[in-house]
Amino acid sequence: MKSLSVALAAILLVAAAPAEKRLKWKPFSSKDGRYKVLLPGTPKSRELASDGEFGTSVAHMNTVTVGETVYTVSHTDFGDGVKKLSPKDVYDATRDRMVERMNGKVFGETDVSLDDHPGRETRIEIGTDDGYRMFLRYRVFLVGSRLYQFSVGGTRKEATSKNADKFFKSFALTE
Repeated sequence: MKSLSVALAAILLVAAAPAEKRLKWKPFSSKDGRYKVLLPGTPKSRELASDGEFGTSVAHMNTVTVGETVYTVSHTDFGDGVKKLSPKDVYDATRDRMVERMNGKVFGETDVSLDDHPGRETRIEIGTDDGYRMFLRYRVFLVGSRLYQFSVGGTRKEATSKNADKFFKSFALTE
């Protein structure tokens, strides 16, 4: 009887474990993007072309959706003109464009680094037409003329969860 109680307690602990413990993380690497990261599933890839203040570019995006939480990692190559700008100017412009597109507001920014590359983490609150509040937490790094961006979007709890931390900490540049 005691072993049944222990087994039942173990099952209940696993069932009650936070969702962040239940995700099945998979390594993902982009040979063209020269990075690797852990994702909670197999990503869907797409390309998004744009004309912006840094010139014409194509963002190579990889996205995994788990419930209402979206994990995205992307890289965008710009021309050498972007090298004339400071990383801060690029990060500010990227943030401002995202806030404008999403009709959001910044609720936090922190300087971060990746190897010896300075970067920024930004948190944006997004109001939707139905009143639902979404949150986006993203990091951005300019390495040469390549911009790396990776983000977690969803509820504030998910965007700031241990899952999000694990995703952000797993991102690494490769040769």
